[in-house]
Amino acid sequence: MKPEAPTWATPPSRSYSALGECSLYAEVLHAAEREQCISAPGLMSEEQGLGQRMRRLHLLQVPTKTTITAIVRTIQEFGWLQELPGARGKFLISDPGREIAQEIRTNPKAFRRRLATLLHQRYIVPGWFVSRLHAINPSGQGEVVLPAPPKSEQTERCDWGDNAWASEYEAIAVAAAEQANRAFPGAFPVPTDRWTMELKATWNYLGTLQPPVHRKSKRHPAGSKKIATFGARERLVHAMRETAINLLFGVRLQPESPPDFITSKLPVPPRAFRVWCPRLEELEFIFYSDYHPAISGRLLVPCAGFRDSAPCPPFERLAEVKDPEHRPLWLHQPPWENIKERFVGVLVDSYRWQCKKVGAMYVSLLNVRDEVCRRLRLSSELFDVLLDRAYRDAITNSLSGSKFLSISLESDITGEQSGAVGLNRRPVYINSVPHSLIAIAAAGVK
Repeated sequence: MKPEAPTWATPPSRSYSALGECSLYAEVLHAAEREQCISAPGLMSEEQGLGQRMRRLHLLQVPTKTTITAIVRTIQEFGWLQELPGARGKFLISDPGREIAQEIRTNPKAFRRRLATLLHQRYIVPGWFVSRLHAINPSGQGEVVLPAPPKSEQTERCDWGDNAWASEYEAIAVAAAEQANRAFPGAFPVPTDRWTMELKATWNYLGTLQPPVHRKSKRHPAGSKKIATFGARERLVHAMRETAINLLFGVRLQPESPPDFITSKLPVPPRAFRVWCPRLEELEFIFYSDYHPAISGRLLVPCAGFRDSAPCPPFERLAEVKDPEHRPLWLHQPPWENIKERFVGVLVDSYRWQCKKVGAMYVSLLNVRDEVCRRLRLSSELFDVLLDRAYRDAITNSLSGSKFLSISLESDITGEQSGAVGLNRRPVYINSVPHSLIAIAAAGVK
């Protein structure tokens, strides 16, 4: 009899309200260093508050009370804050917290690794997510796509109760899935009939929910009764994303597969998925993009893997993040000297691909970044570091051999970035300055 596959530990927490950006954890600790004591309301005040901050290219308002309360409580659980006796909701920084606050200033990378370990122990999701990506598409090294309708696809607004499943929606969904698998083989390994059946069920389910807003239907004249409506494309986006998550990131990868967890609950429900992806990217466990020019949908790529051993470099061992077989997680963190030749080659190749596609010398650095990170399995954080080195080496002409490389970077915001969606796209930071355009002249670089 075949032994049962080991399962992942049951997550101690499933609440994702504390999954704020790493910078929020840092700011809370630094506030606790400055002040005699802190509280969630105080952190939202003008005097002691965390205030506004930049995310991507736009300004964020003060974090919500729910987020701040959850982060403060989580930091307390980590032992970095201690609650004042008899003063519920008020906290002092602990001695370990002071050490962590200092680490944040002197070694932010070490802090991210520490936070990644603690979040894995609390949620189990970080390590499991990387493992699941590899399981979904093992031959493609974990490359996964969640299909979406093309952004150019226009559909009408419908009355909320008009939930008919049109044949054109099915055609759009099938085409998006086929496009994903053509661009990246195995990236969406779901049979067409199962995909469309589950998608239609999700579409119908979304139609049973209460409308989030009420608008006047375009079908009715002014002054008539207000009727809630929905955008068909918008609902199709949500239906396709939710269906893909349920199919690919459930407790079982396939109906006949052994369970990853001893529970029937989704490890990462669709709402939590939106929060987890940017956190896992920030922790350098994955790279993801909703804008890769080769597909319509979200591209997910693991930047790590579980194994008994790996060469170091280019891999970095995260010893306390283990899979059910007790193998540690290894992050792909190649230093410049180990990857510079390959990085420059892929950078130039991706740039030329973009030039041919758009017919211009200056192209989107973000699109180039997406393809380089996909091919080399790099985090966006590491891409910034490596591009900075390539840029400086190009200036000093220090590449080896007969190779010549000239890189020009611009920080102008392109038209596609100025919209509400584009502003959420992570820019490339060189010397803390966001850049969005690149031009390359290269000789002797394949």
